[in-house]
Amino acid sequence: MKVKWTRPSAPSVKINVDAAFNSSSNRASSGVVVRDSNGLVLGSCFIPSCNISSPFAAEALAVIHGLRFALELGCMHVVLESDSLTTISKLKSGVDDCSLLRPYIADAQSMAQAFYSCRFSFTPRSGNEVAHCLARLGQVSDVDSYWVEDVPPQALSLVQADRRCSDPP
Repeated sequence: MKVKWTRPSAPSVKINVDAAFNSSSNRASSGVVVRDSNGLVLGSCFIPSCNISSPFAAEALAVIHGLRFALELGCMHVVLESDSLTTISKLKSGVDDCSLLRPYIADAQSMAQAFYSCRFSFTPRSGNEVAHCLARLGQVSDVDSYWVEDVPPQALSLVQADRRCSDPP
């Protein structure tokens, strides 16, 4: 069964993040979309990055970018979803992480303290399609791009499909 995006419970917003990574150039891009309990987009962005060591580092960096963007939008109750099970597991673990991701995980956990509530959750790729689309768009850009209450045209149909599928009964 294909998992679809679901709305967060009010007053929370949902931050979906994903990363695209090119191993030949060590370039990555974070894709972020923030939506409210009605499924409305509060903001979206993609952020290209250079000198990223691995796809795992790219995914963890996407979490940091997502949390930072939600703070900039003034969100205080958040659920952050990623399709990187490794990253989400490390964020939720109470164990001191000794991997190469440690700086990213520590930064994200520290940033999470700035919210009234912050929960990390795994979703399969099929529940994270908008963030995936944004991450891929960022792979061909050299500049950070932000949209407030909108998404780029390439992601609009995905947002609309998510909203239809998550309509309350």
